[in-house]
Amino acid sequence: MGRPGARIVMRGRGGGAAPGSQDLLAGYYLATPLFAALDAVAGWPVRVAGFPDQGWRWGWYLILFLLGVLCRARPRLAPLVGMGESSVNLTFLFLSVLLPLWDGAAYLAGDGEAQSGIAGIVNLLLSGGVLVYSFHRSQWEWRQGLESRVRDTGPS
Repeated sequence: MGRPGARIVMRGRGGGAAPGSQDLLAGYYLATPLFAALDAVAGWPVRVAGFPDQGWRWGWYLILFLLGVLCRARPRLAPLVGMGESSVNLTFLFLSVLLPLWDGAAYLAGDGEAQSGIAGIVNLLLSGGVLVYSFHRSQWEWRQGLESRVRDTGPS
């Protein structure tokens, strides 16, 4: 009746321990056109807060949508995609705030483009919070997947 000490592990569609969470991540990426529409209509780039240049933003929107297609096609990659995308997006978000500050003379002269005002601060906190959560959630998913594979292929 199985190996001694073996546990039953419930797996979601992608092989992770939390059923449906890969679908949620894929859905989040596939909803990128909605974020792009919010950016185009209201000028609020919540999903790509670290990209001040419009050309880079639209390219990143396309990449995010394609990551959603990848997560839907290969659910087991979803945690790694989530960690990688969150890391890249957080780096750009930090740089969008820090680079103008590091160029102190331009920033003091009013030429800096750092996140400013209430809208900029809310955008920074919202985007940063979601990205940090996404990274840690994806990391947890990835570890759960590894642990379940180790339990399944343990000593016989």
